[in-house]
Amino acid sequence: MRRAASIIVLLAPLLVPSAARADDAPRLRAIVSSCQTGIDPASRTAVFTASMPGNDDTARMAIRFDLQQRTVDGGIWKKVAAPSFGRWERSRPGVAGFVYAKDVHGLTAPGEYRAVVRFRWYATDGTVAELRRTTRSCKQPDQRPDLVGGRVQVVPAADGTATYRVAVRNTGRTAAGPFAVALTVGGAPAASTTIAGLAPGAATTVELTGPACSAGQPAQLTIDDGNAVDESSETGSVVGPACPSSRD
Repeated sequence: MRRAASIIVLLAPLLVPSAARADDAPRLRAIVSSCQTGIDPASRTAVFTASMPGNDDTARMAIRFDLQQRTVDGGIWKKVAAPSFGRWERSRPGVAGFVYAKDVHGLTAPGEYRAVVRFRWYATDGTVAELRRTTRSCKQPDQRPDLVGGRVQVVPAADGTATYRVAVRNTGRTAAGPFAVALTVGGAPAASTTIAGLAPGAATTVELTGPACSAGQPAQLTIDDGNAVDESSETGSVVGPACPSSRD
């Protein structure tokens, strides 16, 4: 299973005017104000917005966004070096509050993105106060197909062969191209067939004829034999039938 490189293709700041009066001052917060997913990398975007109120002795305010990414669910967050992030954006002097937003396009999937936001208040006497907040993550799900096999049915015939029937479903977000389904019985190749492709969410029933297996004999169906399809997960790609016992 391949992982896409962590590449950000465009970053652009979006400036929102500062509040003009004390009763309009925004509250302190850092959020993901927009999170768009999609198959096309250009459609995968996130907007991070931060706001802060001024104090009675505040001369000026500043906000800094640092972008973080992780490509594995539950993995380690890592800072992403990108233009326009990692620098202080300053308000005009004497305003009641400051709001600033930054957007990022071309996000890698699968992956998660968040912003670590730092706030600074520059007082009239020269002192500086600072706080930090972390936004929720913008999740970009894996867009690849995922082929999963269901329960295998075995229908023995009188001539010592059997039909092996299995439903194969694409549980991923994009279509799977042509792939093979292969049957092995007793560790030996028995039969195979090629499926033309499978749309996302679609299913097809595959039937293969081979030697009848008996209880305790190893037999399995391999979905996408040869790994022609780049899948989001290989779980469910090999399924084993419940072979009938000798007395069935």
